[in-house]
Amino acid sequence: MSSFNNESIQTPQDEEDEIKRQQQQEEQSRRRRGGRRAGVGTSLPDANSVQTAPPASLSRYAGGQFRAVKMQDREPVLLRAEPTANSKSSFAGLESEMMSSEMMLEKPRLGDDAKGNPYDWAPLVKPVDERCNGWDMSLVQVHELPLYFPKSSLNYDFEMSQLEDVLTRISYKLRSLSIQADLCHSPLSAKLQTCENVELYLVFFLERKTRKNANADPSTRVVSMSVQHHKGDQMISKQYVDQLVEAAKGVDTEESGAGAKLGFAFGRPPSAESVQAMEKLIERIVDDSSKSEEIASMAHPTFKQSPEDLAKTAIRDIHSWLEFPKRLDLRRNVLEYLTFMTDLTRTLKSTAIAGSLVVLQGKAPAGSGMDDEAKVIQSFVLTVLQNRELPGDRDMFEGFSPSTKDQDNDIEMRPYFPEEIDSSSRDGLPHFYVEYMNELFHMALQVLVQSLEVVACFRNDLTSQGWDLTEMAKHIFVTASQVGDSKDLYSVLLGCVGRAETKLANGYLACKALRLLAMASPGLKERLKLDENAKLSISNAYQVGQTCHSLLQDESYQLWETVRQ
Repeated sequence: MSSFNNESIQTPQDEEDEIKRQQQQEEQSRRRRGGRRAGVGTSLPDANSVQTAPPASLSRYAGGQFRAVKMQDREPVLLRAEPTANSKSSFAGLESEMMSSEMMLEKPRLGDDAKGNPYDWAPLVKPVDERCNGWDMSLVQVHELPLYFPKSSLNYDFEMSQLEDVLTRISYKLRSLSIQADLCHSPLSAKLQTCENVELYLVFFLERKTRKNANADPSTRVVSMSVQHHKGDQMISKQYVDQLVEAAKGVDTEESGAGAKLGFAFGRPPSAESVQAMEKLIERIVDDSSKSEEIASMAHPTFKQSPEDLAKTAIRDIHSWLEFPKRLDLRRNVLEYLTFMTDLTRTLKSTAIAGSLVVLQGKAPAGSGMDDEAKVIQSFVLTVLQNRELPGDRDMFEGFSPSTKDQDNDIEMRPYFPEEIDSSSRDGLPHFYVEYMNELFHMALQVLVQSLEVVACFRNDLTSQGWDLTEMAKHIFVTASQVGDSKDLYSVLLGCVGRAETKLANGYLACKALRLLAMASPGLKERLKLDENAKLSISNAYQVGQTCHSLLQDESYQLWETVRQ
């Protein structure tokens, strides 16, 4: 008994006092909690019980203190309180902190935000100053000119001190020409792709010489620029190279847009009056030439055909190429022929209208008896647009082993900007076939846009012939769903708009096609207005075009305005 401490022995009276004291503390704590819930003001706890100072951002809130109380472990929860009129200013700091973390998840807003009502498409706000993507001068590294590099491939040379100005001018020229660019800082270069799928390689080299002498300042060392053709049409490539060199030199050309002289689909289309005036000039030249017997005897028999005969000959030639489905090269010939046939800057009005009706309606000129051939051509174009492959193509590549498919692993042979599409539907096909059909898809999209432009340009002439543009728009969607395994042409075009950042040219053409179809079809316009995905895709395309593609910016803006009207 002596081993126990007498202070540790409690009497029954002490136990009763301890219980009463605990009950009083619980009652006081319950009253404090109840008063706070009811909004009754209570006094703050003693300063000695406060062990952690409150944050500065919360020091303005009434009743906000941290106490030394053990809390339960719970999952983190973000609580947002709605500020009252009196405490609106006190939440300014907290809201600014929350906005910084939510900006990346917020949908891009253009103009006044229109929430709740899908019909309310707010007007777009164009930027006051022109923005442009370019190189970061702090990261630029110019490599030495290789000894084996041919001197004839250097397009322009300048001093190192002028490098920043040259890069700035080239950056703005790339945007005005609507050239998609992949900029590289080391070595200083860029991979370029035009709207016509022409690929160029821009690179800068630092030469070992200076403008004055070998011991001069490093800023006087010579930098050479080379623009090399990588893939695509040589003539179009030469035009782009010339304009880039002129921009590097600081020469301000009058024709700043790609559509000024580089293609009908990639610029402002000619008016019906200008086309008819050009045809009258051609007819006068032909009449003057026919008066000379020597020139008339040398004329090709094709030139003696009437416009109707020229259209029938074109349809017959195109259909004959499609009779060889395993000839992949003839597919490109078909789309190239249709591209020229529907280009008002390269053909006659009658031929352009005939080609457009073949693509959009599957109809040949009246009295030609070639409607079946026209339907085959239309089916081919729409199948390429919908599926990016033709029936029977998988059977051709059935014997290809994986090792055979991947023999060509040269990265430089791959396209600079492959479009990011769902690759699950392309399983079992060699990569060179997929890339080839992607190029044909771009050409088919261009043919569709030019055909819609021709119909819009000569709306009055077609209406007088009994054509209803609204029914034409409905027919193209119905026919596309029939040949495309129930796929929707609307989804295909809108998908290109949504992926505009990876393939700017396809995004631009898709915006133009949707705008022309929406102008002819009120039903499609209503569908676009109710589609939140369309609203987001068009706004994203507009923002991308602001910095690197002027045609995409202008066309997405026109599409947005067409839908909201």
